[in-house]
Amino acid sequence: MTLLLLKGCVLFEALLYLSLQDIYFGLLPDRIVFPTAILGLLFAFFDGGIGVEDSLLGGTIGGGVLLFLRALSKKGMGLGDIKLGMALGVWLGIYGAAFALWSAYMMGGLWALCRLALGASRKDTIRFGPFLSIGAMLVFFFEDTILLWIWWWMH
Repeated sequence: MTLLLLKGCVLFEALLYLSLQDIYFGLLPDRIVFPTAILGLLFAFFDGGIGVEDSLLGGTIGGGVLLFLRALSKKGMGLGDIKLGMALGVWLGIYGAAFALWSAYMMGGLWALCRLALGASRKDTIRFGPFLSIGAMLVFFFEDTILLWIWWWMH
């Protein structure tokens, strides 16, 4: 239980810092994102939780999906978001990364709709890092509940 608490604290601290950096400065610094990914891989190797293979595949999915969406949106998303998606995939694995990305897009879309309803321009930027961070923390702390909920809806 202590290792899980340590993992949660490390991930939460990194994501809180990155979210605030993104909100205030529009940056997700590599000097925080890459060590966060490396720590996630180390935890996967030594913890025995999701395993190294799932961790690496999660990183590939997390970064790859966002890279693909960046290509489709003609640079509507920053490279920092892609790197953060990769780091979160390393921490959460394939299924965790998929749900974190889905929830981040849902929350970001709702935020955008609320801003548009309040008169914001469609050209205004929306920082995506905080939504990725919230999605990741939801998965980290409630993954079992989320998977049960998904299983229930599919059956």
